[in-house]
Formats: sequence, C-alpha cells, structure tokens
Amino acid sequence: MDFLVSVIIPIYNVELYLDRCIKSVVDQSYENIEIILVDDGSTDLCPQICDDWAEKDKKIRVIHKENGGLSDARNIGIETAQGAYLAFVDSDDVIDPDFIELLLKTAYEQNADIVECGVQKFSEEYCFAKSEESRKIFSPEEAMEELINDGDIRQYVWNKLYRRETVGDIRFPVGKLNEDEFWTYKIVGRAKRICRISEILYGYYQRPGSIMGTKYGIRRLDALEAKKERTEYIERYYPELIRTAKYNFYISCRYAGQMCLKYMEDHREKKLALCKVKRIYKRKKISIKDIKEKKITEKIWYLIISINFECCCRFRNLLHIGI
Repeated sequence: MDFLVSVIIPIYNVELYLDRCIKSVVDQSYENIEIILVDDGSTDLCPQICDDWAEKDKKIRVIHKENGGLSDARNIGIETAQGAYLAFVDSDDVIDPDFIELLLKTAYEQNADIVECGVQKFSEEYCFAKSEESRKIFSPEEAMEELINDGDIRQYVWNKLYRRETVGDIRFPVGKLNEDEFWTYKIVGRAKRICRISEILYGYYQRPGSIMGTKYGIRRLDALEAKKERTEYIERYYPELIRTAKYNFYISCRYAGQMCLKYMEDHREKKLALCKVKRIYKRKKISIKDIKEKKITEKIWYLIISINFECCCRFRNLLHIGI
C-alpha cells in the first residue's frame, strides 16, 4: 500500500493558526503524501509562511492566487493534485499524526471510496487522545440516509479521505457559503462503498472570526439552496429516501425562518431573507403525507406553517422551540 495522497489546504488570512495546521500534516506517519497549500490572496503573513514551509519540506507545493473564496481554492487544489486519494484540511484545524495512515489503510482493506473519521471541536490548544475503535460500512443508500439525518455520515468535507476517481469532475460551487452542503452528497452518491471509523483524528478549531462564527446573515441561506438541490437529487436517484429528504428540507426552512427573525437586525435584510426562505420552501413544499409517521406535535406545526410560514416561525421563537 503505497498510494500517493494529496492533502489540500485552502488558506486565507490565518497567520495565527497556519503553522500549527501545516505541521500536523507534515508530521503524518504516512509519508507518501503531497501537501498543496492554496494561498487564496491572503493579505497577512500567510503567503510567506507557505513559502517558508515549502523551502523546508519537498512534499509541499504552494499555489498563490487572487482571492476567489474557499470553494475556488479547493477546486484549484483538486485540479493540481496528483494523488490517488484526496483529503481536505482547513487551515485553522489540525489532524492526528495517523489521520492519513488509518483512513488509507481502511480504504484499502475495505475497498471503500470514502472513509470518514471522528471529529473533536476545540477552542484552545488541542491534543489528540485515544478514542474508541470501530468500523461501519455503508452502501450509498445507507450513507445518503445517514447524511440527510446528520447521522454517522456528516456533510463535512474535511474529516474524510476520498478516492480520486470518485471525486472525478465534481467541484465546489464558487461564491457560496455552506459549500460542503452542495458537494458532499454528490460524492456520496457516486461512491460504491463508504466506511466510517470512530477514531477521533480531526481537530476542528472554533474561532470567533471564522465564516460560520459570524452573525446570521442572508448568505447563510445558501444552505437552503443546497438542501433544495439535494432534495431534487434524492428524488431523481434515491426515490426511496425522498420523504426523509423532504422532511429534512422542511425543518431546515423552518429553522432558517426562525433564525432570520431572531438574529437579523436590519429590517430590510430581514424582509429580503424571509422572502427568500419562503420562496425556496415553496419550490419543494412537503405534503401531510410526508410527515404521516411523525409525532402529532410535528403535524400541528406543519398545519400552522401551511397557513402562515412567518407566523409559525415567530410563534416557535416566542416559545423558544427549535433554536
């Protein structure tokens, strides 16, 4: 087992965390890797940090480009990668020294197209600790259901190893937030065999200045567009899961409506956001048949939202339900 693994790290203005991230990748126990640092037009010291690391380690390649966003940086990394397998690491996160070795070993032994590991969130210095060991194998249908339900398979891009042929020509949507939501289900849908290992091998750093740590804004509704597209995809390729997908889409729309009302301060932006949520919801509005197996309380909320979407969201906020 001596496959080349390409590790893609998109970088933008993370000078405080970048050394820690790169070091965790350089220190991998599996040595046949290439590390692709995509500097997405950083205006801090990141470009120099990248170049300094490239001088120290021949496994590292640096791409300096104009700022185009996270998706654009990842796409360029994919185009540049030479490996038989791909991994993505965000530039403020860290990975366990055995991240690549264990995921690749599992992919090889299980003939898996995607292997996912456990994740630990942290806000201070992080140290990986021993965790339980278990393996689960999923068919595409099983993995898709887990993905829809936020179960054992999650939409995160970065805690996985992917066979290059499985990724193929699928790229991230440039200019969108929640780009993982647009991308991961397509890769899962193309895979023939997916594996999850329980070991915690990825450290996700939560910092106040990150994209998802900022206040709620209309761009967060990109996630709803992704859910709508995913529901259409499920309807076409996995019709047996359509009720599950439509219900998930429905509660995502309801949640987005509540978040807009609760956290958006600008009246005009709030109005535009609510109109967008309702417009997206109407495109894939569910029917009472789609929730026939849900609890009576869910059926009541569905009836209320069918009468008036905004009033339902306001009422739920008033009762502190759902957020």
